[in-house]
Amino acid sequence: MVGGTGGTGAETAIDDDTWRTGPSSAGAQLVARLLEQHGVAALIWCDGAVPWANDTALDLIAEDQLVEDGASRLRRLGDSIGDWSVLADLGPGEERAIALELASTRALLTVSAVALRAHDPSNTEVLVTFRAPLERPVDPAHVARLEAMLDSASDIITVIDQRGRVRYSNPAAGRITGLYGSVANGSNMVEFVHPEDHAAALEAFDRGVVKGEAVEPLVLRIRMADDEWHHTEVALAGSVELDDGTTGHVVSLRDISDRVRRDEEASSHRRHLESLVENIDDVIVILGPDLSVRWTSPGIERFVDAPAYTNVGESAFNDMHPDDVDGVIGALGEAMAEPNGRARASLRLRHARFGWRWIEAAVVNRLDDPDVEGLVCTLRDVTDQRDEAGELARLRDQDRDEMSRLREADRLKDQFLATVSHELRTPLTAVRGFGSVLRQQWSRLGDADRDQLLDRIVANATSMETMIEQLLDFSRLQAGRVQVELEPLDLHEVVTEMVDSLDLHLQAHEVVVDTNGLRVLGDRYAFGHVLRNLLTNAAKYSNAGTRIDIEAERVDDTVHLHVRDQGIGIAPEDQRRVFQSFFQSAPALSDRRGTGVGLNVARRYAQLQSGGLDLESELGVGTTFTFTLPVAD
Repeated sequence: MVGGTGGTGAETAIDDDTWRTGPSSAGAQLVARLLEQHGVAALIWCDGAVPWANDTALDLIAEDQLVEDGASRLRRLGDSIGDWSVLADLGPGEERAIALELASTRALLTVSAVALRAHDPSNTEVLVTFRAPLERPVDPAHVARLEAMLDSASDIITVIDQRGRVRYSNPAAGRITGLYGSVANGSNMVEFVHPEDHAAALEAFDRGVVKGEAVEPLVLRIRMADDEWHHTEVALAGSVELDDGTTGHVVSLRDISDRVRRDEEASSHRRHLESLVENIDDVIVILGPDLSVRWTSPGIERFVDAPAYTNVGESAFNDMHPDDVDGVIGALGEAMAEPNGRARASLRLRHARFGWRWIEAAVVNRLDDPDVEGLVCTLRDVTDQRDEAGELARLRDQDRDEMSRLREADRLKDQFLATVSHELRTPLTAVRGFGSVLRQQWSRLGDADRDQLLDRIVANATSMETMIEQLLDFSRLQAGRVQVELEPLDLHEVVTEMVDSLDLHLQAHEVVVDTNGLRVLGDRYAFGHVLRNLLTNAAKYSNAGTRIDIEAERVDDTVHLHVRDQGIGIAPEDQRRVFQSFFQSAPALSDRRGTGVGLNVARRYAQLQSGGLDLESELGVGTTFTFTLPVAD
């Protein structure tokens, strides 16, 4: 380990400077440091010399025992392993156990040696660990686990020198940043930091590395393997001696992007809730078990003409009309009778300038909720509604509107069920019938007949799929579950893509596209729904061999996309109703199936994109639908 070379038994002198600051990799030193935290003495053996030892080793074996008269005092016992040079032959991760004695004390030392070349075959270092007599020997597997811990850590562990250059990085640094040690070593740490964070990084470097001051972990944006900037918690974690005898500084980096994103989302959500509470017309007041005001939203000033903070700690019955106190106490008692209990009450609060204001209060018992521990009261000013005639009129209008809404919902439900049952039954019957014919007559049919039946099955299945998609779109739009994201769209690209996707529908027509190189602001998905509906309608209601024109023109800040067919047209009396749900014009009803919601869905998708959908039509001549969207310059 520190002894002679070959089989002569001669000893190699180890001077004090070599012992403390000789060459050794930062990675090996990190393992030795980790062992030191567990009270394990460790040194690095390299080609017959000991270039480095941790403090525990130096404390266990006094330097005057290690180096005296130019010769090492640490000797081996017996010839069980032969010459010390066998340590150089250890394979990656291979270990050996030997026994040593101190010449001055005859004290036995239990020694384990592990080769540190698992990840670098050219590494000639051997990590040697030992304990004092009578202590449990060091488990070499533990040494290997500590080394493996650096290799497999999920955090980045790197060593930088006094100039900020990277001198060592664990494998995690390569996996996470995409820059392994062979590439990153020698680079300045600032190269991996977001430019906006350079000042903070340099300030921390100056304090922690140059001046040696304690530095709290800080958050920097570091470029990772996905070429994105990740929020990373960076901390100085100690120091090691570098190959050139200078001090290196251990830096740990942990990717906290997910935590930062969650914190930002939570903060945004909190600000949203605070803004909502501050700006809603209703006022929220939280009462404690003693019915004093624990918290109130700022809107309380509209009710009592006093800032919110002046009400905190005061009785809930301050500013309340004396005649309303008993009723409010009864409502509060009803809510407090059980967890999550609810009650309502009407009361009057005194406004310093406007007199008594009528307030409608709703109370929810949240005394058992550790996040609230109070009665949550929602207050609404209903002074203007207290007028009896106005209140009765409001109630009548409300009842009338509700009944109208219910009747309309009932009518739409009946229309929906009728449409679904009727329109889907026809293609479904056709698919089943043609399939039955194929099954029963397959061997008797020629190839042409089979292809014709299969084409009809596919056509009816496609028709049924289109109707189902339209009904699903209608349902989503009715429920308000559709959201759009506007982006610049190249009209030629999206139009030709849609025409190609509808090849089966349009194959019997001549389709001419002229978009004039225009771009619009739209949602690709919603735009596709509108255009698909217009093109399938044009194909459905015009004869084979006719032409379908798709032409775009700019009008001020909008783009008008015209879809023109040479079909049957729409009667004037029906043109204003074609965008209504479940409506089909008389010519369409004669021999062509449909759900009656396609154009309704198309117009609503157009409106969601800040656009519109209109038509011009003449019976027997054709129809032109104009789809308008904002221009994208």
